Amino acid sequence: MSFNHKRSDSSSSESEPGNLLADPKFLDVEDDDATKKRKAGLNRLESRCAVPPIEGNLTSPFAQHKKKKLSEEILRQRLHEQMGKHLVSFNKYAPTFRTKFRLDELQPSTPANMAEYARKHLGDDVLPQVISGKWVDADDEPLLFYLGQRDMNDKTEKPMAEDLDAQYVPERTSLDHPGAKYVHDGLPPAALERLWQATQDLCSQLPPKIPPELTRHGLQRQDGGDDRVMEYRMKDGSIREERRGVHHLVQGWVMQGHHDKLYLSADIHESSSGVAATRAYYEATKEIAGLLGLVVKTLLPEQYEKYQEAFEAGVWFADEDPGPFLGRAVVWKLQLRMHKDKADAGFSISVPFGAFTGGYMIIPQLHAKLSYRPGDLCIFLSSKLYHQVSRWEPTDGMQKGGLTPGRSAHVFFFPKPTFQLLQDKPKFWGRNTAYGNVGDVSKVVG
Repeated sequence: MSFNHKRSDSSSSESEPGNLLADPKFLDVEDDDATKKRKAGLNRLESRCAVPPIEGNLTSPFAQHKKKKLSEEILRQRLHEQMGKHLVSFNKYAPTFRTKFRLDELQPSTPANMAEYARKHLGDDVLPQVISGKWVDADDEPLLFYLGQRDMNDKTEKPMAEDLDAQYVPERTSLDHPGAKYVHDGLPPAALERLWQATQDLCSQLPPKIPPELTRHGLQRQDGGDDRVMEYRMKDGSIREERRGVHHLVQGWVMQGHHDKLYLSADIHESSSGVAATRAYYEATKEIAGLLGLVVKTLLPEQYEKYQEAFEAGVWFADEDPGPFLGRAVVWKLQLRMHKDKADAGFSISVPFGAFTGGYMIIPQLHAKLSYRPGDLCIFLSSKLYHQVSRWEPTDGMQKGGLTPGRSAHVFFFPKPTFQLLQDKPKFWGRNTAYGNVGDVSKVVG
């Protein structure tokens, strides 16, 4: 198994009905005529497809620590201490898998070729890995961290890396082993629930959009229905519809032809209600972003320092976002195609949430199929490694508090052009210069 081969533009068009992985014929980029034809056939979405707001207030991210009356600062400290202990144990005890290639030897491929490999070698007959792990290249440079479940009773330090073939031992694909006591390395339950609530509220105020080109987000529905709508069944057997799509919330895009300036992404500023909803969302997810920042700081300290410095120069929601990522892709109830995020700088971090079955993370170049349950974390080089989430299905019925079923996810990333532009910029440069569009308001002219 090797991926440092020359590119082949040929790919099979065979498909297997029922396979959780996307049919390869749906992985090719649509041509202009196909896109126009599909868009022309779509009517305006009706209000019946609107994302409903949640019922009541958001869950506190500190819920599991609020048995005693403590200040928010102490609650935050305890939450970070707990997460920090898990990360230390992960670094010490999680197994490492090594590829036979160096990252710079990874040759170009195509989404269709990678999807074909996944269909043949990582299909329904391969059980997904549920146990945390690390993946490195031949020079031991990190490629992927997966924070899933881990056996607390396994105190064997694992300094030696294993071949990729060692990923699928029974101990990594099942949680039914006698004597094992499992701990979750990902987001704690209260923080995850708050992320789900805050995102649903955001999408109820700022309707998500499905991209006109189906290259990364959005697979055509197998029943031929409207790609922009997810259907789910209520407990009484009735069917409900809900709009789905994606938001790109980026505090500083580099626009084509304007390489010396940054701009807030359109999803943030296109309407006054959108601006208000976005700010509320950032405030509601502040503690979650802080936990994810701790993950990056612990696992990738050098990358964290570089990201954080650039983040502080470009951040717009400075009071609501602790960093270190300036970009967030909010993927709401969409199926995902095989793709790379070519414009990302370095590592990104993704977290799924919701009520669903299926939805495994597939990374063909690492021969990895990960369980990727709600709250699990994938920290990886998304611009270098092809990846896809296998098809998923929503569970039946509304969840507590008015949460609707289905799979959603957040991807925290840093756009490479933005990162490069911010390299020599001082703290709060974006806020003080309107991203380079006006003079620095922090400098007083006498």
